[in-house]
Amino acid sequence: MWIEGRSSWNSWRLEVNEPKFVADPVFEEGRLVGFKNLELRVSVNQIASSKYNAMTKHTQDAFKTKEYPSIKWTAISTKTLLKNADTSILEAEGILEINGVRRKHRVTFAKLCRDVNYYAIIGSSSLNMKQFNINPPKAFLGSLKVDSIIQVSWKMEFQ
Repeated sequence: MWIEGRSSWNSWRLEVNEPKFVADPVFEEGRLVGFKNLELRVSVNQIASSKYNAMTKHTQDAFKTKEYPSIKWTAISTKTLLKNADTSILEAEGILEINGVRRKHRVTFAKLCRDVNYYAIIGSSSLNMKQFNINPPKAFLGSLKVDSIIQVSWKMEFQ
């Protein structure tokens, strides 16, 4: 899982280490067709830049890590938009909680199945940090400013 965005100087990327994905898979005729009780949790302390320690610190400060140590998304509903032999496109609406702010947030993702022992979930979603009371980080006396729109992307494989 990773987060990408732009700043006044360049594009950037943060890695999300150890996201916790919990779901009850739903099978029909031995094939994964969806999920129940879908939830994703991320510890803000596990969001880091592999290149810049200062970026990690600014990110954790912006997310108010001490007061709100985790990010949580819980599905309310899921539906299948497209389905064929080994791929499904799913849409899930849920509640996203960041910095103590809870908002409905919809994500669309692909589910790939090679066989009953392997599947992957791939997707991405845009977020506006300001909607969650996050002031986009700044550095170098404000000359480096991060855009408020970020892209959260994921690829999770299960075997």
